[in-house]
Order: sequence, then structure tokens, then C-alpha cells
Amino acid sequence: MKYLFQFLIIVAISFMGELLHYFIALPIPASINPDFLVILHYHVSGEAPEEIQPYVFQQDGQTYASFVVTSFSDFVMTMPAAEEERLPGDVNGDGKVNTMDLIRLMKYISG
Repeated sequence: MKYLFQFLIIVAISFMGELLHYFIALPIPASINPDFLVILHYHVSGEAPEEIQPYVFQQDGQTYASFVVTSFSDFVMTMPAAEEERLPGDVNGDGKVNTMDLIRLMKYISG
């Protein structure tokens, strides 16, 4: 009977944790696209940040993120940086490959 009681306490605490997962929510700033949102959890121990994929939902026109944590420390809402698409041969970065790229490359090589 003692073990059954302990088991029920563990189940109740786990259930409360799942409920808190849905009730504790943070608003997402307008500058962050919710489709690409990532939560970075910086541990106190100094180890590499852990990426957390949050549960994203909308309520009353505001977008919120909810996530489960295992320890409290610093959290950062972010989204991955967009990778620049570079065109091979585009030396001057204008988005076109033309003679201006060749001239710039020749000036660079000649010093």
C-alpha cells in the first residue's frame, strides 16, 4: 500500500507538470517568426545551450510559446539566421556574374 501511495504521488506531480506546460506561456515578440522559433536554454554549468522546440499557439490575436524546463536558468527566444545565398562567381556581391566580377578579381590578384 505504501508503494501504491508513492506511485500515485509521482503520477500526480507528473500530471501537474503537464498541466503547467499548457498554462505557463510567454508572448512571442513580433520580430520573431513563430514558425522558426527556437528556445535556447543556457545552463548554469556553462555547457552548450540546449535547443528547445516550443509549443506555439495563438490566443486573442497574440502568439505565445510554451515549453517544459528541467532547471531554471537563462532562456533566449530566437530563430535561426537566414543563410545568404551566394551565386558562384559573383565576386562583388551584386547578385550577377558579369565582367565587373572579372575586373574585381583581376585587381585583387594583381595587388
